[in-house]
Amino acid sequence: MSRQYTVAINTAIDPFSYAIYDGSRVVYEHKQQATREFTEQFIYELQKGLQICGIGFENIAAIAVVKGPGSYTGLRVGISTAKTIAFVHKIPIYSLSSLELMALQQKNKELKIIVLTGRAQEITLQVFSENSDALSEPVSYDKESFINFCGQFKAEVALYGQCPDSFLSAIVGSNCRYISRSLCTEVLAQFAYQQLTMGLATEFETCVPYYVYQPVVGQQKVSQRRRK
Repeated sequence: MSRQYTVAINTAIDPFSYAIYDGSRVVYEHKQQATREFTEQFIYELQKGLQICGIGFENIAAIAVVKGPGSYTGLRVGISTAKTIAFVHKIPIYSLSSLELMALQQKNKELKIIVLTGRAQEITLQVFSENSDALSEPVSYDKESFINFCGQFKAEVALYGQCPDSFLSAIVGSNCRYISRSLCTEVLAQFAYQQLTMGLATEFETCVPYYVYQPVVGQQKVSQRRRK
């Protein structure tokens, strides 16, 4: 069997998912609530999906992964899994940020503002054109700043993504309309196939977790025995 399949991985934003695409349609997609067990067993879950399709890792022509922002542990697992598969089987790897993929999913020809839950009491957003080209860098807002952001628009604009319930009141009375969306690995798998057929180079060296804020790593705990 010739290599024709692309695989897409999202372990950044809940629900976690992966999709297998054969060049014309998604032949398998799995979505699941983000859990520690699913993250730890992800490579086996992916292998199970491939087996259901009657193929193996050797049949994957390219792989794509969501690089963040999102779950700290999820991003490390998803990206390391994708890079391992790409390295072992000598296939290209491609990536999109969570915000870029969310924008790419929205087919309406309009200005798009993508919003995602950030750290406590904050959201992360980025503005995209009608063609899903980035018009701004990702920024994080607290609720007051988000109210000011929404209040600046004189005409109706669309906010897509995952907005925390505590921030929804900031949209009331503004010209912003909110549409809840989750990440779609089907679109990411199609993106990987397009990159592959265009002959674009692998992103192996540059595919690293993207964090709006760098994770804070605590000090290693010292046991009572060692303290003595």
